[in-house]
Order: sequence, then structure tokens, then C-alpha cells
Amino acid sequence: MCSCGGGGGGGDGFGDLDADVTRAAEVNVSINPPEIGVGDRTLVRIFIDEVHRNGVIIKTRYPAEMQYVVETSRLYVDGDVLNVDPIVRNAVADGKSYTVYYFDRSTFGSANTGELRFHLRALSAVTEGTVEVDTDIHDLLKSPSKEFSIKTPLFSAKDRSNVRVFQ
Repeated sequence: MCSCGGGGGGGDGFGDLDADVTRAAEVNVSINPPEIGVGDRTLVRIFIDEVHRNGVIIKTRYPAEMQYVVETSRLYVDGDVLNVDPIVRNAVADGKSYTVYYFDRSTFGSANTGELRFHLRALSAVTEGTVEVDTDIHDLLKSPSKEFSIKTPLFSAKDRSNVRVFQ
């Protein structure tokens, strides 16, 4: 598990005033293949760029008829491949599942960019579904594991990709 924590120096914890203090990171999500059968897997790829200096919480949301596959998460940074684990996986609320990751800014190297990949398995049919990604700036006053609650996921999709599961 990459619980790549770290602290920040003084100040308000949100970086320089010149920086975009409201954006945790730029993200784009894609899935391949976008159509699968029940029991099959699809690869989720999240491109991550411009991570906030405090670190980033990456939240993914997908149909409850799909499940995160344990030990499939990899983070690609600067030519290296890191095995990572989510801090929350397959938490379900309102017909959606959530898997959540935390990464420290330093994890993304000097280029401040990377790609997160993991698999989802289809448990049952999904006529029209989406795999979505949201980001939050890590709150330095909280443990990353305390920043997400399935009771109040506070999810606002930054990007999404369509998925279909057939019988």
C-alpha cells in the first residue's frame, strides 16, 4: 500500500497564492474495453497531472454491479511502476460503488504527473453505466483514511467514461 503521507510546512497548508488552491489535480479517466460481459474485467486508467502540494485524494465511482479487483492497482510515474492499494474499496451507497486512493505530492516525481490503473470486474448486467473520478486536496489536519465517508461521499465528477455490461 502506498500511504505516501507527508506534511507541509507552515502557512495555511494550501500553497502559494499564485497556485490554483482549489484544484487537487487534473484528472482524465478512460476504460478499456468499455463493453464487457458478466464476469469479465475492464481496465480503468486515470491520468493524473498537476497534483496539489498537500497531496490528492482520488475518488472513483462506478456501478454497484461492478467490483474493484484486489491487488490490481498500479501507479505509473517517471517510468516506474508502483504497487498501490486504495484506502477504501468497493464501498456502496445509493447504487454506486466507491474506491478511494491517497497520494502524496512527492509520489508524482519532478514532472508531477502519473497514471493510476486498476481493474473492475462485472458482477451483473449494466445497461448504461459510468466510471467517474473526483479529486480532493488532502487536508493536512486529517488522516487520509478519515477524509472519505460513504455516508457523505461528497462526489463531484471531474471526468467520466461510459461502461456497459451485457449478460
